[in-house]
Amino acid sequence: MNRTDWNQKTEEELEEVLKNKIALPGTEKYAASYQGWAVTDNRPAMVCHCETKEDVQAAVILAQKKNIRLSVRGGGHDWQGRSFADVGPVIDIHPDNSQR
Repeated sequence: MNRTDWNQKTEEELEEVLKNKIALPGTEKYAASYQGWAVTDNRPAMVCHCETKEDVQAAVILAQKKNIRLSVRGGGHDWQGRSFADVGPVIDIHPDNSQR
């Protein structure tokens, strides 16, 4: 998958469900979400800060519908950076993401 596969319409569909819980590249919120992951060159299309099971379901269903690889960031303990899919969305369920 490349960046053109993850288009503006997909972002808008997720934003509709997740409201202000999405961090896009080039924003401070994205930079804060991505902080500490210099070990990887992966650049997610967006970080979805999921606080409820409905948030997670929305992100998973949309990625499945669009056939887009996604990843999940839980505690952020993977030093190889596999919790950040390259070009795909990241579902961030890290306990302190409510503070971002």
